[in-house]
Amino acid sequence: MGYRADLTATQVRSLLSYDPKTGEFLWRETRSYQALAGKPAGWFYNGYRWIVIDRVRYAAHRLAWLIMTGAWPVDQIDHRDMDRGNNRFANLRQASRAQNNANRRKVLPTQLKGVTRAGPLNKTNPWVAQIALNKQHFNLGYYPTEQAAHEAYCRAARKLFGEFARTE
Repeated sequence: MGYRADLTATQVRSLLSYDPKTGEFLWRETRSYQALAGKPAGWFYNGYRWIVIDRVRYAAHRLAWLIMTGAWPVDQIDHRDMDRGNNRFANLRQASRAQNNANRRKVLPTQLKGVTRAGPLNKTNPWVAQIALNKQHFNLGYYPTEQAAHEAYCRAARKLFGEFARTE
């Protein structure tokens, strides 16, 4: 996902209209047979909306940030509700990679986030709580129940990630 840092908010605003309440982007003028005036801009891939401007592909949430703030995001943009296609401005916030990763769903729908089995040899405390920060994994301890391990994960996540902590 490349982008031209010299593309300004003014240039983008002249090409696209953005509704911060709905997150919708529309072309202001016809640029090609795929970019027609008044029609939605871009396409969805892997849950994200992508928009091409002057042969460069941009993530729509980054363009929304540029349009609304006048500056490119410093690092990443997080979707508060985890819906990659929801580009309402109130749903977007700047985040570090660690914060953005903290706002993710659990890996398996049947397992509590941050919890795994310790292994067959640990019969007293068979559940382990773990958390990751900046590509480092930390063991939060062994627990007698899956719920107790999950509570340890939740405490650590809230402490490390604050409003970005996703515990379910």
